[in-house]
Amino acid sequence: MARFIVLVVLVCTASAASAQPEGGWTNPELAERGVELGAQRILLRRDMAQCHSFAFERARSIDNEEKRTAAVLALFNRCMAGKGWYGPTPEASASGRASAPRDR
Repeated sequence: MARFIVLVVLVCTASAASAQPEGGWTNPELAERGVELGAQRILLRRDMAQCHSFAFERARSIDNEEKRTAAVLALFNRCMAGKGWYGPTPEASASGRASAPRDR
């Protein structure tokens, strides 16, 4: 029974991980070197985690929430660009966002 539970958890985890969108990030250098898509996803997640950490640490001292959010976004994008990743264009990402609920 324990083996069955472990198997179910592994299958669910694997399918959930493969269903996660990449968010439109691309790295032409990795593609040119022939790095497989799965390896690119692992590198993307690692780089995103490092850049998030860097951006939040740098912007932590900003008191105004709007300015802090803008600074985190700018620092994150600059960090990702430094690692060779190109993100989605603002027009493409804005069309994919869910709109906020409206008061009636």
